[in-house]
Amino acid sequence: MSDATGVLRLDGGGETLLLALRAGPPVLAYWGPALGEVDDAQVEALLARQVPGGMLDVGEALDLFPEAGRGFTGHPALEIHREIGGFITQLAFVESRTIVDGH
Repeated sequence: MSDATGVLRLDGGGETLLLALRAGPPVLAYWGPALGEVDDAQVEALLARQVPGGMLDVGEALDLFPEAGRGFTGHPALEIHREIGGFITQLAFVESRTIVDGH
């Protein structure tokens, strides 16, 4: 997959992990008991965030790899420093390849 959209699916040990591949970092769509076939509409439904009463409509995004450059205010997943200061990262998905049986 080279267009930075779609779903990366990993199955094993009775579990399924779904990562939505979009501009920016992959987004965790699902991680739990093994799923059958899942279509694009179901993945979009998994990604929809519910807004509880009395809360902000949009909050800090939960991320598998939190970065200061994306507004994360906690300890980022990656810190890079150099003599004249640090870097603020905004990593992006570029490409994925399927490797079967180590080939």
